[in-house]
Amino acid sequence: MDRLTKRSYWTSVHQHTLLRGLRPARSVWNPVRRLLGDRLVDWIQYNRHVYLRFLSEYLADMAGKSILEVGCAPGVTLVTLASELGLVPYGIDYSEAGAARTREVFETVGFDPANVIQGDFFCDTLLTEHKERYDVVYSQGFIEHFDKPADVVARHLVLLKPGGLLVVVIPNLLGANLVMRRLFTPQDLPLHNLELMRLPAFQACFRACDVCELYCGYLCRFAMSLSGGMTRTRKALFAPFKIAQIPLNVLCHLFFGVRPPKRSTFANNLAYVGRKPAATTG
Repeated sequence: MDRLTKRSYWTSVHQHTLLRGLRPARSVWNPVRRLLGDRLVDWIQYNRHVYLRFLSEYLADMAGKSILEVGCAPGVTLVTLASELGLVPYGIDYSEAGAARTREVFETVGFDPANVIQGDFFCDTLLTEHKERYDVVYSQGFIEHFDKPADVVARHLVLLKPGGLLVVVIPNLLGANLVMRRLFTPQDLPLHNLELMRLPAFQACFRACDVCELYCGYLCRFAMSLSGGMTRTRKALFAPFKIAQIPLNVLCHLFFGVRPPKRSTFANNLAYVGRKPAATTG
């Protein structure tokens, strides 16, 4: 199995991430929420609202349970879920810079930074040490960085307790998102397994595993949010699109609510939720 990214890439990403930009979104937006109200802020943050609501539907009754994020840096979504749903967060990241940033985020909101593991998810020793330890195993934007994602999914399940919940989310870089990437961040495309972003290929990754499917489909709507790495000219050209995202979010909320997209053209993510069979007693 080949990795489509190198450790040095993730180190460079996380070394330049400022802690003040890593606080959970709800704490950052609290003053705005007090001024405008929760509903309007959720409309402005449309995709984040839909994303967290989707995950909350499956995690709502798991207060006090453990949740592990694979490839956790910087850990913002993880601690947001843990804070709002009463979960105990853990994370694995193989970049030292990424693990350090996630520990800072944990400390900022009062979680134990020792719960962040700096190590290689593909190290068999690490998997043996943490085998069937977690109630929820979760990854976002992780498995698409490998040429054999089904093998990556299988390793998620090693860490999951019998009866536990598997949640895997990847970006959709096809359709409208592919156009935006080719225009503004074409250098990022080779870092992703684009074939995996076709729904049948994504679903096939889980069919070979011993897991009961609860959901497999598209999630969130088109978002004009791109990672760094743009030239100054591209940043200037992208600025109007970034500004247009706010009214687009409001329109999406008005017309679509929290319903998931049915087609890939304007979908922002693909998501899978499944349950590992409970242990049988003989």
